[in-house]
Amino acid sequence: PSKGKIMLDDVNIAELRNAYLDKIGYLPQQFGYDKNQSVEDFLHYIGSLKGMDKKLRNERISELLSQFNLSEVRKKKIDKLSGGMKLRVGICQAMLNNPNILIVDEPTVGLDIEERRRFRKYLTTIS
Repeated sequence: PSKGKIMLDDVNIAELRNAYLDKIGYLPQQFGYDKNQSVEDFLHYIGSLKGMDKKLRNERISELLSQFNLSEVRKKKIDKLSGGMKLRVGICQAMLNNPNILIVDEPTVGLDIEERRRFRKYLTTIS
């Protein structure tokens, strides 16, 4: 079929798209970013795409940067970070909207043992 709609309890699920997207975080194995953006600017950009207001973005960005040991590089351009730090920025962007569902594609590849442990511990605290 080339046309139609999917109904769930008499509700067209296409109409629920934004409600569900707000509950999902996604971390691809390689995420795209503007190489000239700072970590903080990138996270603000992602937060605005997710519809987060500025106050909430500021709070979540500070919280996540601290949690993933990135506070000291918040003003640094992403392109200048190590591979492990870039991945941690990716984790932050996936967690920015405090999702109920987190989809990750090989999230610990490129992280050192300590960062792998920290990320796994973080996953267990949010699950």
